[in-house]
Amino acid sequence: MKANQVNAKLIKILQNNKDSDCGRNLDFRYIKIVNGFRYLAPISEYDSIAPLIELTTRIGETGIYTSHPLIGYSLTSGTTGVPRFIPCTKEHIEDYQKEFLSIVGKEKTMLLMESLPRDKKFKDGVYLDSISGLVLQSLRKKIEGLNIVNPEPILYLDEDCDSEYLRAFFALSDAGINQIVSPFSWGVVNFFDNIKNNYNMLIKDIENGCIDSSVKIPDELSKELKTYIRPNKERAEALKALYSEEFFDGPWVEKVWPKMSKVVAGGGGSFSIYSKTLKKYLGKISHNYGLYASSEAVIGKALQDDSDVYTLADSSVFFEFLPVGGGTSETLLADELEVGKSYKVLVTNNAGLYRYMLGDVIQVTEMKNGIPNFKLMYRSAQELAIGKTKITEDKIFEAICALEKKTGISVADFTFGEEDDKCLILLEPAADSSNLKKCAEASLDDIADIMENEISDSGDKIECIVHFSEPQTQLLYRDVRRYREKAAIDQIKPVRVLDNPIKVKFFKKMIER
Repeated sequence: MKANQVNAKLIKILQNNKDSDCGRNLDFRYIKIVNGFRYLAPISEYDSIAPLIELTTRIGETGIYTSHPLIGYSLTSGTTGVPRFIPCTKEHIEDYQKEFLSIVGKEKTMLLMESLPRDKKFKDGVYLDSISGLVLQSLRKKIEGLNIVNPEPILYLDEDCDSEYLRAFFALSDAGINQIVSPFSWGVVNFFDNIKNNYNMLIKDIENGCIDSSVKIPDELSKELKTYIRPNKERAEALKALYSEEFFDGPWVEKVWPKMSKVVAGGGGSFSIYSKTLKKYLGKISHNYGLYASSEAVIGKALQDDSDVYTLADSSVFFEFLPVGGGTSETLLADELEVGKSYKVLVTNNAGLYRYMLGDVIQVTEMKNGIPNFKLMYRSAQELAIGKTKITEDKIFEAICALEKKTGISVADFTFGEEDDKCLILLEPAADSSNLKKCAEASLDDIADIMENEISDSGDKIECIVHFSEPQTQLLYRDVRRYREKAAIDQIKPVRVLDNPIKVKFFKKMIER
């Protein structure tokens, strides 16, 4: 343990925040080495900072956890469904700006992200948004200089609208798109499904230069969009010529956008199952896993295209790592990690989070010049203990891959929970007719046996109960959460563990009868 190590990033963060209430209470001005920070600052989670955030949002006090002015709160509910307000400062957002501009570059880009309507302002004068929205707001003056397909009005929304259809319209109208950029692969799959489900209506709108009256658009936005919409009969005819009954069964994306080379979207951990689906759509188009980032920090960058391995990001954040499964209870620094071992990630950032436990678990695949390369495995909140066995989302995903290989059934999504000391698994089948027929004919007992064999640890067999749920159940629950939490669709993460009565009731109601 490098107890006396001096870390420049850490010291800079602490010195910049030494005059905040937290900085004075924890003696930031006197901390000169990493071990001093470990000794004085406890490991924190959201529950420990929530009262401080409430002081700023409801009462308007400032300078509590950071000396920097706040530029926004990022709304995140992770996978728990409980809204959290993560403070963001100009210095904090700079990491995201740098990576965003690097990804977009000079490419003709379709963005699957947007700023939330600015209708939630707190007592401290700061707005609520998503992390993607805060980045877009901070780059508002630079957006026009980028080759972005999205018209500005649908990047900076003033009111709620059917932005998914609008994105599909503008993307489908432009044959020259080079890349699609999204926070997560789930968003890209849903974007493609939206195009598939509305293909004929989209072509009609492109041909006529209008948006169908059934699409929810506020009057003011509709007026703004008129300057961006023109009839495009040539593009409409080209899209009509592509279509057949089997069109969407294969890698259709490269046919719609022949110049597209890449989709950039986070695809590890909870999103692995959507990355698998993306491969069917993309054909020769690459999937770059982009950034492993949360509202709290930019943590990793994809090592290469079509790989779920990340390398630790060169950001302004100070990272610590807590070993999973015993060993030391002390945190480690990046150059102390070991290949093959798993760790929880802690961040200290420029926005007032100190030794903050993200809840993400990574597994190190390689150490290169003291920098870890790693895979995102699962969130610790998304695990289930049955008997002596811990069941995590990556275990379920691996079992699904084995199931698909043995049966030919294609699974689009899943959730799991506990029922009568057994593992309840709800599988959402891919919605094509041939796959649905396979699911209808399959034996649920046989499927349960396959899942049991894959999930169970040696000497501790886990019994499984398996059901098929209705296609797009997870997407429906996303929309419920979107309106209930007033969240950005691009930032909502899928539900994996059925850990409260509301989730159980909803997902059980969607079991195919």
